[in-house]
Amino acid sequence: MNSRKIIKSPSIVPVAYIEPEEITNFEIETNDIALAEELLKIVNDDNKQWILDPDIVVHVQSWLILNKYNPEDVFRSIFNQKHRPEFAILLGFIYRWSIGMVTRDLSKSFQWYKVAAEAGSALAMTEVGVCYFNGDGVTIDRRKALEYYQKSAELGNAFGQYNLSFCLEHGIGTEADKEKAVNLLKISAMAGNAFAQHRLAVAYFGGISIPVDEYLGFYWFLESAQRKYSLSYFQVGFSYNKGHGIVRDFHKAIKWFRRSHQAGQTCGSFSLQKIFLAR
Repeated sequence: MNSRKIIKSPSIVPVAYIEPEEITNFEIETNDIALAEELLKIVNDDNKQWILDPDIVVHVQSWLILNKYNPEDVFRSIFNQKHRPEFAILLGFIYRWSIGMVTRDLSKSFQWYKVAAEAGSALAMTEVGVCYFNGDGVTIDRRKALEYYQKSAELGNAFGQYNLSFCLEHGIGTEADKEKAVNLLKISAMAGNAFAQHRLAVAYFGGISIPVDEYLGFYWFLESAQRKYSLSYFQVGFSYNKGHGIVRDFHKAIKWFRRSHQAGQTCGSFSLQKIFLAR
């Protein structure tokens, strides 16, 4: 564990009641960025898809408790580096998921994501798009969402590509273009986006805009599952159980059905019951 002494904030005002303009008026004892950088490292090392995955919140909260970090100190350290896009994104993340003592505020979350996006962060552009798409802290505007997804995708962000693919597939904010949607999905999947890998597998099994190919379908379900995307657990187990795209293997089927069950999916639980009752 890091035994470095944590700089205590000069105020006992809870973060939930601190406005950004108030923070700038505090006299910071040192330009300490270690906490901000440590949190950024912890988050990125845990899951590269952290911005879109609320499960990371549990990890971050545990990290704060285990290391006995004062959430207010962490918040100030991050805010002190707000001029750096990666930390402006973190502020958006903190306000979105109510990390530490910070009250959830989707409007502030959107504002910080936009600051990072305007500074050139492709990941932040994706998040701004998500905010416009869902109306998180801003009025729903699917065309603007599409614009930000497009910008992010052009910069090579896998999440921007994935979301743009979804819009093109369903004609959201633009005319539908199934071929372009599938191509973007492939690019995002090859970049390691577990969400895209799952959807691409579904497309291959169902022949959605591409020829049916069970082998590629299984391959992408397995890739997604290995990246801990829980919806793919059952599909991998089902493929092993039925021999779809892979040689039948009941032991591996049980392994993946069990993971699906442990992830809280009734389909995994039901499949396990069927296998054991049939024996």
